[in-house]
Amino acid sequence: MRPLFLILLSVILLAGCSNHSADEVSSLTSELEKSKEEISRLSSENAKLKSELAEIKNGPAKMLARAKRYYEEKDLDGLNAALAALNEKHPGSEEADSAQELSDKLAQSLEQEKQKAEKEAAEKAEADKKRLANATGKLKKEIDEVEGITWYKDKTTPVYVDQNNLHVYIGVKDETTWLRIRIQYTGDDWVFIDNYKINVDGTNVNIATSYNNVVRDNDYGRVWEYYDGPVSALEYDLLLSIVDSKKTIVRHEGREHRFDRTVTAKEKQAIKNVLDAYEALGGTPPLY
Repeated sequence: MRPLFLILLSVILLAGCSNHSADEVSSLTSELEKSKEEISRLSSENAKLKSELAEIKNGPAKMLARAKRYYEEKDLDGLNAALAALNEKHPGSEEADSAQELSDKLAQSLEQEKQKAEKEAAEKAEADKKRLANATGKLKKEIDEVEGITWYKDKTTPVYVDQNNLHVYIGVKDETTWLRIRIQYTGDDWVFIDNYKINVDGTNVNIATSYNNVVRDNDYGRVWEYYDGPVSALEYDLLLSIVDSKKTIVRHEGREHRFDRTVTAKEKQAIKNVLDAYEALGGTPPLY
C-alpha cells in the first residue's frame, strides 16, 4: 500500500503545481492505475494461496489420512475426533464414510479384545483357584488368632519334635506369605548341633546356624534338638534340589559329635507339596 500512497501523493502534489506539464500528471495517473491493478492481483493470489493451504491442511483426503493413522494406533478417541472434524467440514463425503467405517471397525475390535481379556482373566482366576485348592488340600491349616498368622504344613509333617525330620512350612499374614524350614533330630545321645551339612547327590550345602539357634530338650532318656528358621534364597534352591534328588543326606554337626540321616521319599514329597502351595498362595523365591 505504501507505493500506491506515494504515487497518489505525487499526483496530488503535481496537480497543485502549475510548473508541471499535463503529460507528467497523466503519466503518474497511469502508474497509479497499474499499481492498483498489481495490488488487486496480489490480493487475489494471496486469497488463492490461503485457500490451497486450507485445502492441504483440512482437505478430506488429508483428514482421512489422519483418521487412518489413529486407526492403526488403535486410538479410538483420536479416530472419533477426526471423524467429527470430517463430518463438520465435509459432511456426506466418501472420506467421512470411510472414517465412520474405520471407527465402527476399531470399536468392534477393541470390544472383542476387551471381552477376550476378561474371559482369559476369569479363566486364569478360576484355574488359580482350583490350583490353590488342590495345593492347599494336601496341607493342614492352623490359625494363630493372637498373632493373626495362618500356618500351612504338609499333612505328613510330624506334630511333635521327637522325630527325625526335615520339612518346610508356610506362614501367611496380611497378604504376606513366607517360608520356614525345620530340621529335627532325636536320639539317645546329644549332638550339640551348631551346623547342618546337606549332601544332595554328592554336592554339599551348609545351613549355617549357631549353637544358640538350636532348641534342645529331653524326656525319658530321649533327647531332641531342632533348628527352625526362615528360608533364605540359598535354602530355597536347596529345597528344590532335595525334591529332585536321588539321595540327600543330612549331617547334624556338633563340635565333637555328628549324626547322618537320609531324607526319605515321604519327606521329599512333603517338601514338594508345600513349595507348590507356597507358589499357589502367591509366594515368590526369596531374594537373599
